Amino acid sequence: MISRIKKALRTIRREGISAGYSAFLRQIDKGRRDREYRTWAERYDTLDDAGRERLRGIAAELKDAPLISVLMPVYNVEERFLRDAIGSVRAQIYPNWELCIADDASTEPHVRRVLEELAAQDARIRITFREKNGHISAASNTALEMVRGEFTALMDHDDLLTEDALLQAARVITSRPEVNLIYSDEDKIDANGVRFQPMFKPDWSPELMRSLNLITHLCVFRTEVLRAIGGFRVGFEGSQDYDLSLRFIDRISPETIIHVPHVLYHWRAIPGSVALDSGEKTYAHERARTALTEHYRRNGIAARAVRGRGELHRPEFLTEPPTVSVILWGEGSSDIELGRVHEVREAAGDVASILRESAEATGDVFVFLHRDSGELSANFFAELAHRSAIKGVGAVGPKLLDANGKIANAGFVLGIINGIGRPHRGMRRADLGPFVGLAADRNVLALTLAAMAVERKTFAEAGGLDDSFGDPVSSGIDLCLRFHAGGKRNVWTPCAEATWANASNNVVEESIAGLRARWQEYFDRDPYYNPNLTAEGEGLGFAEPPRISRN
Repeated sequence: MISRIKKALRTIRREGISAGYSAFLRQIDKGRRDREYRTWAERYDTLDDAGRERLRGIAAELKDAPLISVLMPVYNVEERFLRDAIGSVRAQIYPNWELCIADDASTEPHVRRVLEELAAQDARIRITFREKNGHISAASNTALEMVRGEFTALMDHDDLLTEDALLQAARVITSRPEVNLIYSDEDKIDANGVRFQPMFKPDWSPELMRSLNLITHLCVFRTEVLRAIGGFRVGFEGSQDYDLSLRFIDRISPETIIHVPHVLYHWRAIPGSVALDSGEKTYAHERARTALTEHYRRNGIAARAVRGRGELHRPEFLTEPPTVSVILWGEGSSDIELGRVHEVREAAGDVASILRESAEATGDVFVFLHRDSGELSANFFAELAHRSAIKGVGAVGPKLLDANGKIANAGFVLGIINGIGRPHRGMRRADLGPFVGLAADRNVLALTLAAMAVERKTFAEAGGLDDSFGDPVSSGIDLCLRFHAGGKRNVWTPCAEATWANASNNVVEESIAGLRARWQEYFDRDPYYNPNLTAEGEGLGFAEPPRISRN
């Protein structure tokens, strides 16, 4: 509770009383969700003896089981946390590991004593003692020099691995030999071992990675690539893992990044740690934005990383946006302030009419906008158009709010409710959402044509909208799915808002059947919706039971 009050007070100082009140409400919501999570984790995410035996059987049957090296820099960590961290590695069900520890010239005498004691008990524990303190990047590189495994897992000196963490990684490696990077879900754990704040992640989401370090824990890298990029960079301490990961993913194909949707890592949250309060080490966020700006440059994106909501990141684009043709569709009149756009073309409420107007539009980017949209945020079109022009992007959608200022649409998810749902619907405009889903750019399978931007060239290459669907919203969903199937990413951003879009609520029932017939694989599993989250509602509650087994 003290930590929550501190966060609210810091928000009041930075953004005012209203924002501070919203932050306090968010902390109340977090407390409720944490209580629900502890009950859920005890029921569905705690190994019993029978589960361990099943996993041991799986481990015994793995062929060509890889050596996984766990890399751990150590410095003046409290003895009980150090013993617990190392103990969690020794307790692994998967036996083919080594633990490479580099002590960064700790001044606390218990550190050497504990490390030497535990290394004497297990030959898989390898230790080096640095003569001079060099901080975490240098210490991590020293540990990396010791690594003999084909894959390297990163671990902090006070965190915990679950008993099956390395086994789940090994299963991916043996079944997907092309894999270069594996990441898992995670949660936090306090000094007393109480679990909270689960981070149920999507499958690989480049846009979310550019908002925060999506893959932080557990991360397992192909060692050869780690060494090829030069390991950790001195000068990025506090965000050394983020910088490393950004440079790593820029060297590999996204198809070789695999997400394991199980909590395999417990991030220790104690006073002074980033896990407890991201505001504790503000310098880390500035270094993260430096690393992210370099990542933009490597990927041909003319932007620099700036502060987003809280300590998240967002792009600030450095060039003029592409020209925008607004395709205003739907029946009735409109009083939307359209601002600086190249042209406005007016269509009726049917797909054929929208297609006719699109064929005549000349802007670089099409922004499809329903007439019932109300006030638009500043730079609405520029924020959408810039993102549409990023290489590999399909459609881009904004945050849509209802008449009461609540979330109306923040992207569709397939396979929930009656087949297509809108997680986050009804949440407050200022909410961050579970796993900051309302505060950060992220990838989604589908968006609503009520407010959607698409680069003209991308739209044409995909063949435009399919008028066999009876309504424009379903046709827009189909277009998004064609983008995804063709290797493009659909992006939702909170940096553009429309205050009302009633059409975003309408997905015709018979059209859902048509979408299912064409895209059943995405109804079976939406890659951006974690299987530990419920399919029975839109509030992102916990699935009971989870839709995936760790056995």
